[in-house]
Amino acid sequence: MTVQAGNSFWQYGNSQTCECCWYIRVTEWGKRYVPQAIELVDWDTGEVYGSTNSTSLTFQIGRNTIVRFKYVRTESWSRSWTVIPPPPSPPINKCPEILNDQNKRCTGEWCYCLYQLDPEAWKKEPCCYRIRSCLRVGVDFCCSGAEKYSCLASQSGRGGESCVEFTLAEVQQGVKKPLSPVIWSASWSLKPGWELKDIGRIGPNICLQPSVASGSASGCCTAGPSNRCEAVDVGPNEIYSVTIIVIFEVKNNVAG
Repeated sequence: MTVQAGNSFWQYGNSQTCECCWYIRVTEWGKRYVPQAIELVDWDTGEVYGSTNSTSLTFQIGRNTIVRFKYVRTESWSRSWTVIPPPPSPPINKCPEILNDQNKRCTGEWCYCLYQLDPEAWKKEPCCYRIRSCLRVGVDFCCSGAEKYSCLASQSGRGGESCVEFTLAEVQQGVKKPLSPVIWSASWSLKPGWELKDIGRIGPNICLQPSVASGSASGCCTAGPSNRCEAVDVGPNEIYSVTIIVIFEVKNNVAG
């Protein structure tokens, strides 16, 4: 009988931790395992009667046998970010107080209360019914298997934001408007023993294939899947958010 181990496999996971009131810390991680040994174990006695550190083993079946594959972890990565959800709408009984506070005029809760208590006045208040749609792109760096920026001698990342506004009449008419793309760029210098691993992202798949050079990368994101860096028509109140992650790893010829 011949048995063979796989080359490697990954385990992935994520966790969310609520901090303070509205901050949610999200962490993603991955661990890679490679085969270390194949063992032949007597089913009845538990004796290990055969072992090899290769990925394949051929043996004659002479007793009840358990084939045990042993793997060891070789590398891992993690990345984390903070999500800040919007606060809940204020209780309706607090609205008179909010509407009388001039410091809160045109804020989200002020407009919410105006709509709840006087919809006709809300329609006449331009600062409340101008609705935006936005595309937001950020850039971050990650040293795989180490502290976030520990592999970097220097780094610089530039993203951006593109927004378009809709009036209440346009919302009611179902108008769409072109939302311009966002160009991002990143540059870096690494400490000895590190190299670029990948350009990843957190968020929807709305970015074109990046251009990568020695120590730099750049690309374009649009408000929806597209093969070209161009404006995309969007409706009101559409928000697109993505973070480009530049990931580095230890060079193959450097001991871990």
